[in-house]
Amino acid sequence: MKVSIIIVNYRVPQLLNACLASIRNQVKVQYEVIVTDNASNDGSVEMIREKHPWVKLIASPVNTGFSAGNNLAMPFATGDYIFFLNPDTIVVKDSVDVLCQYLDSHPETGLVAPRLLNGDGSLQRSIRNFYSFSETLLDNRLFPFLFSGSAWFQKNSLTFWQHDSERSVDWAKGAALLVRKSILDKIGYFDEQFWIYGEEMDLCYRIIKEGWKIDFTPAAEIIHFEKQSSRQHNSVMFIQNYKSFYLFLLKHYLGYDFQLYRFRAVSIILAWFCFFKVKSWFSGNPDDQAESKKYKEVFTWHLNLKSNLKKPFIAPK
Repeated sequence: MKVSIIIVNYRVPQLLNACLASIRNQVKVQYEVIVTDNASNDGSVEMIREKHPWVKLIASPVNTGFSAGNNLAMPFATGDYIFFLNPDTIVVKDSVDVLCQYLDSHPETGLVAPRLLNGDGSLQRSIRNFYSFSETLLDNRLFPFLFSGSAWFQKNSLTFWQHDSERSVDWAKGAALLVRKSILDKIGYFDEQFWIYGEEMDLCYRIIKEGWKIDFTPAAEIIHFEKQSSRQHNSVMFIQNYKSFYLFLLKHYLGYDFQLYRFRAVSIILAWFCFFKVKSWFSGNPDDQAESKKYKEVFTWHLNLKSNLKKPFIAPK
């Protein structure tokens, strides 16, 4: 078997149906598809059994999270390569074949990521550097606004890079990643302390630590309807995003890196809370009020950060 395509589904049956259909129509290499359904209870399991009986289905009775959901599928994977794919994606043309060919011809590369597109065909920025405090100062809403016309930043900063050339990277968004199964068998699968978010960053970090390269190629494209499973629980997932990143820092960085990022995060969260609070007073806009509430909840969560990092994540109903 050339590639095992692993998908973790949670309550997006229509998108999953379209994703599986695109795989069936576009992938030419020898493949298998394994879907872990994380207790969706919304007809997803029945849809798979009725419309896609060729799929290997793992119907989990509980929501195990993204990392554990992928790990549940790994013992059933027989491919030389593992393609971790989100259910809210569409495979464009021969992208999976192109990614497999890339690993075939680049023996030094352990993982390769495709170019991600939004539903309207626009670029979805999916490549990141590993954490450095200086880079976090550039990674915000204001910086792109001020320097969007700079040719130097467009060429040298990932904030502006158009994802239009092959290059080695630190890590890529986990919506679509092709990795050698032999590497996963050696270093382990996803770290399940990352319930959702941060797991792909941690995996790429461990792959690079073993001496492999992480590469990006624009020759393969995947449409990604981003965050369809999590957007209905905005504040909870926003907090989980912060939690996963703190866990990553604690695992791979020094203590002062953790504290420095914590200071930066709390300062920015407080600033955005004040901004949307004042804005909502004048606008009366429910969206501004919701943003204010979200940042207040995240700020409150940070007040007991060490304790909250130790608490298990409870999936929203």
